[in-house]
Amino acid sequence: MAEDTLGPDTFSTRGIPTSRRGYDRKVVDALVADAVVAWTALESRHRELVAAIERSGGLEYLERDLGAIAADVGRILTAATEAAEGLRSRAEADAARVKQDAGAAAAERLSAASSQAEAMITEADRQAYGLRRDAWDAGMSLLAGVRLVVDDVLAAAEDQAQVIRADAEKESHRRSMMTRKEAEEIIRNAKFEADRQLNMARELAQEMLDRVQGAESSVIPTNAERQRRREIMDQIERIRAERTIEDVTVLPAERAPTPGETPRVLFGVLDPQAPDLSDALAAEVESMRGDETTPRRSRSRAVEPTAPARRAAPPVPAADDVGTLFEALRVTAEHEPVAPDASGDPMALRDRLVLPLHNQGLRDTKRRIVDLQNAGLEALKVSRAWSPDQDMIAGQLGPAMEAVIQKAAAAGAEAARLLGGVAKARPYVGTRSHELVKAMAGDLASGLRGALSSGGGPAEVTATVSRVFRAWRGDQAERWVRAITFAAYHDSLLAAAAAGGVSRVVGVGTGRPCQACPGPGSVEWEPGGSPPEGMRVPPVDLDCLCTVRVVN
Repeated sequence: MAEDTLGPDTFSTRGIPTSRRGYDRKVVDALVADAVVAWTALESRHRELVAAIERSGGLEYLERDLGAIAADVGRILTAATEAAEGLRSRAEADAARVKQDAGAAAAERLSAASSQAEAMITEADRQAYGLRRDAWDAGMSLLAGVRLVVDDVLAAAEDQAQVIRADAEKESHRRSMMTRKEAEEIIRNAKFEADRQLNMARELAQEMLDRVQGAESSVIPTNAERQRRREIMDQIERIRAERTIEDVTVLPAERAPTPGETPRVLFGVLDPQAPDLSDALAAEVESMRGDETTPRRSRSRAVEPTAPARRAAPPVPAADDVGTLFEALRVTAEHEPVAPDASGDPMALRDRLVLPLHNQGLRDTKRRIVDLQNAGLEALKVSRAWSPDQDMIAGQLGPAMEAVIQKAAAAGAEAARLLGGVAKARPYVGTRSHELVKAMAGDLASGLRGALSSGGGPAEVTATVSRVFRAWRGDQAERWVRAITFAAYHDSLLAAAAAGGVSRVVGVGTGRPCQACPGPGSVEWEPGGSPPEGMRVPPVDLDCLCTVRVVN
C-alpha cells in the first residue's frame, strides 16, 4: 500500500523557497511530479479495492458479512459482561471472607504477641536485676581491690618518705658540718688577714710617727711622701672595707638527729662589742698627731746667724688628708640612702605606692594558681570530667586581689593628696577592678577549656593544661595583676581629686603608643567626668603603663 502524501497536512507550499518572481520552478516541478506519482498510486489502490469487493460479491455481501460479525461481537460482549459480573460478586464474597479471616488471625497474633511481650519484659527485668547485682558485686570487689592497692601504695609511699626523710636529714647534717668547717676556715683566714693588716697599719703608723718626730722633717711634703700617703690611704680603705666580716659562733657538738626530728639551721652571731680595727688605727694616729706641736726645722737651706729663720705657715689639710680619713673611719653607723621625693613625678609616685601592692597580689595570685593547678591535675588524673568555670576560678583568685584592691584605692587617695593637695582624700573602690578580676578568671578558664578540647590522650591533655598554668604563673598573671592594681589606683585618685575640688587632670604617657589612652597625647579632662570620646581612664589594656597628673 502506497503512502498517502496528498493530505492537507503534507501537500502544501511550505518549505518552497521564494524569489522576486515567485516560487522556485524546479521545486514546484518536483512537487508536482511527486503529487502525480502519489495520485497514480492512490488510483491503483482504489482499483484494487473495487476489484476485491467485486470478487467478494459486491457491496451487498460485504454489508451482510459486517452485520453477522456485529451480531457475534454483541453476543461476545454480553457473555463477557455476565462473566465479569459473576467474577465481581465472587471477588466481593472472597474479599469479605479473607477480611474476616485476617481479622481473626490478627487478633490471635496480637494476643500471642502481648503474651510474648509480657514474658519478654518479665525475663528482661529478671536479667536486668541479675546484671545490676553482678555489677554491684563486681564494683564492690573492685573497690575492695582498689582500697587494698591504695593501702599498699600509701604504705610504700610512707616507707619511701621515711627513707627520703632520713637521707635528707643525713645530707642536711653533712652539709651543716661542711658549712661549719668552711665557716671556721673562713674565720681563721679572716683573723689571719686582719692581724696581718693590723701589723702593716701599725708599721705604717710607726713610720709616719718617725717621720713626724724627725729633726729634718719638712712642712711641705715631697712627691714621694704624697705617693706614700696615697698608698697608706688605699690600704686603710681596704682595711675599712674588710670591717664587714662577721664572727660565726662555733656551736658545740650535738647528738645525731633521729629520723623523726627536723634538722635545724644555725647561723652565726655578730658581736657589736668586738674591737674595731679602725678605732685602734685612729687612736694611734691621734697619738702621732699629738707630737706635731713641737717646732719643725727646715732641711732645705741654712740661714744666716744674724737673721732669724722665718717659719712657714702650716698647710691647710686637704680633703684627702689622713686625719680626715680616720675621722671618717671612726663613724661606725651606716647611713641609709634617703629616698628621693617622688611627689612631683606621677610615674615615680605611682610606682612607689603601687609596686609593693602589685608584688603582694602577684605572690598571692600565683600561690592560688598553683593550688588550682594541683586540684585540676588531680581531678584529671582521677577522671577527665574536670571542667574549669569562670565563677569557680574567680572565687579562687578573688580573695587574693580584694585586699590589694583596697590598698591600691588607699594609695590613689594618698596620690591625690600629694599631687593635688587634697587634704582629706578618702579612698574610692570602683567596679572596674572587680570586673577585671572576673575577666582574668574568664581568660584563664578559656585557656584551660581550649587545652582540654585540644585532643590527645590523658598525658597530652595534662601536659597542655600544665603549659597553660605555667604561662599564667609567668607573664600573664603579672600583666593582669598590674592592670587590676593600676585600675583601682587611678579610679580612687580621680574620685578623690574630684571630691577635693580639682578641676582638671591630664594623662601622662610612657612613650609607648597606647590606643584609646589619654596618656600619649597628654589629654586633659575633668576628674569627676569621663575622658574625651573614644578614650578611657588608664589602664586601657594589659600593657598600658600610663597614669594621670593633676593640672589645677
